Amino acid sequence: MSTTAQIEANRENSKSSTGPATPEGKRIASQNAFKHGLTSSQLIQPGENQADYEGLETSLIQ
Repeated sequence: MSTTAQIEANRENSKSSTGPATPEGKRIASQNAFKHGLTSSQLIQPGENQADYEGLETSLIQ
């Protein structure tokens, strides 16, 4: 069983670890568990080029 001091410490610590708050932070954090993307609804990752992807896709289909 937790002591009163531990419970209070947990409450105080939880105030600083609430996850991303800004839209940009949430966008970045949403990619943390990204593995291979084969079933992803988002084909192009931030920093990747749409034209490069389309060229690769075309070459693989031919």
